Amino acid sequence: MPRTNHPSKRLIAAIAIIGLSSLALIAHWQQTKNRSYSILDSTRLIPKTAIAAAFIVPNPTALNYLEDFSTPEARTWFNQTLIPLKQQALAGTSLSYDRDLKPWMGGVLVAILPGSNPTTPNLIMVIGIKDKLRAWNFARRLNQQPDLNRQVSQYQGIKITQYQESDHKQYHVAVLQDHLLIAASRQAIEQAIESTQSQTSLATVEGISEQFLGSVAVPNPLITAYIANYPQFMDVITKATEKSPEKSTEKPSQPTLQILTQLQSLQSLILGIGIDSAGFRLKLVTHLAPRNAPESSPQIPLQANQGSQPAVGRLLDRLPTETIALVDLQGIDQIWSYLTTSPPHSPLENLAGQVRQALKTINLDADQDVFGWMDGELALGAVASEEGVLAPLGLGGVLVLETSDRTQAEDTLDKLDRVIGESSPPVNVEQRTLRGVEVTEWKDPRQGTLFGHGWLDEDLMFIAFGGPVVEAMTMIPEPPLQENPEFQAISQALPYPNQGYLYLDVEDLLSWATGYLLASPAIALQPNVLSLLNSVQGVGLSTTLPEPDRAEIEMFLSLKEQKQ
Repeated sequence: MPRTNHPSKRLIAAIAIIGLSSLALIAHWQQTKNRSYSILDSTRLIPKTAIAAAFIVPNPTALNYLEDFSTPEARTWFNQTLIPLKQQALAGTSLSYDRDLKPWMGGVLVAILPGSNPTTPNLIMVIGIKDKLRAWNFARRLNQQPDLNRQVSQYQGIKITQYQESDHKQYHVAVLQDHLLIAASRQAIEQAIESTQSQTSLATVEGISEQFLGSVAVPNPLITAYIANYPQFMDVITKATEKSPEKSTEKPSQPTLQILTQLQSLQSLILGIGIDSAGFRLKLVTHLAPRNAPESSPQIPLQANQGSQPAVGRLLDRLPTETIALVDLQGIDQIWSYLTTSPPHSPLENLAGQVRQALKTINLDADQDVFGWMDGELALGAVASEEGVLAPLGLGGVLVLETSDRTQAEDTLDKLDRVIGESSPPVNVEQRTLRGVEVTEWKDPRQGTLFGHGWLDEDLMFIAFGGPVVEAMTMIPEPPLQENPEFQAISQALPYPNQGYLYLDVEDLLSWATGYLLASPAIALQPNVLSLLNSVQGVGLSTTLPEPDRAEIEMFLSLKEQKQ
């Protein structure tokens, strides 16, 4: 009886081993690839004493969305801008970014570490390695570059390579846990190695995972930034700026530094930027210092009434659907108080002084006559209109605000009416009733109504620019702004309730600007800027106060999907 040939057991075992090994290699490759994009894995290589860190990840899904949204003109401009940067970064070498770097690079984390000299912090870059073979090829090509000296040493069992270029610039490189570490200072590399091996990295700080990751849960993140200690960060920036040459083009302006330094009630910041099928998402979380901070440090006004701060949005049913820009917030009196308590001779204190002087010229006291009674919700909107006095401009405006002190508000309006009535050229101040609303109008004898104001409710007043807008404000709009599809798409993407928000219908604003402003060659936009703006549908921004020591700002940039 002939013997049936069966596959060798050894062959079957060999095939099984090869198959399992292949699966293991694929799993390891995928795990390495995932780690290269992991912000948490990157923070495991950064000392917990880090002052600030920023993580940039080339998220494939996010990049696909960017491709869908960008116009051909925007893509051309972006590539033309990026090419010189790539060439400059690799100038003097035979390396190519697209060939030698891009294939193996994952997420990139840049961190500021304390240095031995307070005025010279250490900067370190951590790059995730998603393809070890291509990374090895890059290292081989780098080592073959002429005029590049290389010295290799060890620190706690980790190899550190020092590279020195022909112009004496030097940097240090090490590979640690599937990540490439690069720093100008060897001390920064040593700090990273020490914190990793002793498990005292940034990732081990209590709550860092929730703060750095959970607090800014944006879809498909592209950038995540973290300032662990805002006062220390500003101190480092200020000292480094003072040390830099006066003529440095990268040196921040002194007023900007002064304003940022004044925000002493900020303890830490976390920022996330991502993108999904609707557009860009940005979230900023600020942790505030304890309330027992020194009284000499002005507190951010949002901190004052955390628990009692009411939500905004009650005025939307009074705004017409033609509103193309809107700012809605609460408590102008608090913001004014914050400005007036700024340190002497600071930019904010100077701004408050200029406002006081301007109001004094028309006999108004800034504290009592203007800002003191603005204690409710306030909405400031731009309304599209081509009728009447607004025909040459195509845009009117309206201010709607609540107040608990109607008597003081009416006294201020009466003072304004007297000032306008005595102006030159003459402007007539007239009263009339529109749909049951008593309205005071400022009329130009030839053009008609310029401004008007009145009371829509016992505690709700309006001031409008342009006769058509004045008339529109005296009736319930049909439909109101909150039923506008574009406004709904923006507002529904933001958290509610909130304590203030901004809305811009960029498409309509750009259409208005093109017809009324940009037609002038003096203020014409560059084609690349116009192309980028044409990619945007609208913008929304909101502020919320979920906890007494925490404030959040979210922004949604609605983008138009481009036809290919």
